[in-house]
Amino acid sequence: MMNAPGMAVRPETVIINPPIPYNGQIPSLKVDSLITIQGTISPNVQRFAINLSTSALPNCDIALHVNPRFEGTFVIVRNTYKQGNWGDEERDGPSFPLMPGTPFNCSILVTNECYKIAFNSVHFCDYAHRVNKDLVSYISISGDVNLANISIKGNKEVSQIGMAAFMPQANSPPPPYSPYSHPGMAPGMPPHPGMAPGMPPHPGMAPGMPPHPGMAPGMAPGIGAMVYPPSPPAVPYSAPFPGGMRVGCMIFISGKVKKSPDKFAVDLLFEGGIAFHFNPRLNGSVVVCNTLEGDNWGPEERTSTFPFKAQENFEIIIMCEQDKFKVAVGGRHLLEYKHRIPYQTVTKFSIHGDISLTHVRVQ
Repeated sequence: MMNAPGMAVRPETVIINPPIPYNGQIPSLKVDSLITIQGTISPNVQRFAINLSTSALPNCDIALHVNPRFEGTFVIVRNTYKQGNWGDEERDGPSFPLMPGTPFNCSILVTNECYKIAFNSVHFCDYAHRVNKDLVSYISISGDVNLANISIKGNKEVSQIGMAAFMPQANSPPPPYSPYSHPGMAPGMPPHPGMAPGMPPHPGMAPGMPPHPGMAPGMAPGIGAMVYPPSPPAVPYSAPFPGGMRVGCMIFISGKVKKSPDKFAVDLLFEGGIAFHFNPRLNGSVVVCNTLEGDNWGPEERTSTFPFKAQENFEIIIMCEQDKFKVAVGGRHLLEYKHRIPYQTVTKFSIHGDISLTHVRVQ
């Protein structure tokens, strides 16, 4: 069953392509009720919010406010608005799990004690009830996202598979890679440039998302459908590492060098500076790598192989290993850079300079 925006929502209902902002009625919440939101985060996102509230009125109580913030510090704020006042914010949790310009899903499971919140099928946090769950009757979503669907299931419809997202998960090692599995590829790099083993065939599509971004299965593209990505990522670009930097983590960057370029850079950042500065300089046909601690640059490392040209497309892969970063360009190994800063301290990355971007993804 599908509902138009603003209509009352019954269990087992899916709302397809709801507008932003969205405000719709839901049935009273029961233990094991499950709300799932799927969509795509805007490439230039600042923040968005998901609210479970007691009515549609502007100053009604908000039992649960989930607010991912991308500007400044990457954090997911949880709070309650009650009797005209915000309560104490909750900000703690695991590493920031979201990326600008990528699909996401958020699941909210209702229990007697709390809401259990998961992002991308991984449990993120619990939020203890501050407003009686029986009073919640509306869901609203606003901010820098496009929505594919909102689904609400009653307690009898929630499967064990759905419940698994809210169970603590142990860290598993990254899958091994076959050396030289693709001509020209260096050991440890993925077999197809820009596509990691086991990833879906459409770049940026998460497992379980509809086959056409923003469309429910069986629907034809039309008004309200999203096209991924909604627009190319802007330069300069900055994003966190979902789950934190780890061995096997890979960054895929696709773009095009501008007409009269000077240089561009990819920086892997930690609190005290830049752990890895990857800096192709078009004016000297050299790639410079370095580390910045505080205000002090270390000794430069340079490579004479230079795979970038003005007005040409490129594809960069940066992979973290236990003792170094490895970089491939155009499907060929380019360089290695030994860690000078523990890779575990890296929290985000930035891209800037004389390029345009078409796609950025972290795996």
